[in-house]
Amino acid sequence: MGDIAHRLSYNLTYFQSNYIIVVIGITNLWLLITILFLLGGLNYIRKLPPNEGLVIHDRTITQKQLYTGLFGISVPLLWISSAGSTIFWIIGASATLVIGHAALLEPGVEGGFASNV
Repeated sequence: MGDIAHRLSYNLTYFQSNYIIVVIGITNLWLLITILFLLGGLNYIRKLPPNEGLVIHDRTITQKQLYTGLFGISVPLLWISSAGSTIFWIIGASATLVIGHAALLEPGVEGGFASNV
């Protein structure tokens, strides 16, 4: 039982983001697209220079306006993609899949060296 607990601990921390993306992609593709849209928009706005805005034709849109617009678009998209029910479904239904995979997958070689340092 100790070996399985060690595998769970290591693999859940190592593959955490992979588990989340795969489960969301399998269960609700619209939610995955909405999350990617939101993260892409946030990344784009973050990379703009702080004192300059986005210039479209003759109009300059500030970062604050871009964040507000992204929020205004993302909230209805999250509601349409039923993010709340998907999150609860993921928590309830996929726990056995994630824990089973983490329990059966042996840690890599680097896992043994990390605990000795």
